[in-house]
Amino acid sequence: MDIQQKLSGFYKAITDEAQKQKSEIFTDMRNKIKKNFDDAFQNFCHDAEKKISSEKLILNQRLNQSISNESAIARKNLFALRNQLKTELFDESEKMLHDFVLTPEYIQFMKTKLEKIDNNLLVEISKFDENLLAFIKNNFTLKFFKSDEDFIGGVKIYLHDSKIVVDNSLLSKLENVKQNFNIFKLPNF
Repeated sequence: MDIQQKLSGFYKAITDEAQKQKSEIFTDMRNKIKKNFDDAFQNFCHDAEKKISSEKLILNQRLNQSISNESAIARKNLFALRNQLKTELFDESEKMLHDFVLTPEYIQFMKTKLEKIDNNLLVEISKFDENLLAFIKNNFTLKFFKSDEDFIGGVKIYLHDSKIVVDNSLLSKLENVKQNFNIFKLPNF
């Protein structure tokens, strides 16, 4: 073998070895790059999940706070509306009682009440209850006097010169119903 062939064989062996090393280095570098990329991607995904969880928690807290605030406003508005309706209801009820006192049915209603009162008791009638005043004068021998107050109708009864007063006025009954009023159930009369 001559030198040229030997050189050519040596060149081929070196080139093959260099190609083999080059291939190993490239494979090694590709594996390192892939591992570094995979590690970086995993870290990025982990950090992103933590950030997403943190943001989700903050958004849930804001949502819950908004729901709580809106719920409080709705309860406040509902309470105000309930009070407005309650006021309107009792104002209308009071007007209807004032109208009732002017009817013949009221006199019949009071007749049954007055018949149960002992003649020795003192009876107070409402300031503007003129129809009842005339009816008592004409039909009963009760001791009575006209009040300085307007308690719509009905009577207040004073027991045997004592300080005990039985308040059977329509205004006191209305006030009692108003104090014990619950919009979710009917009152007991």
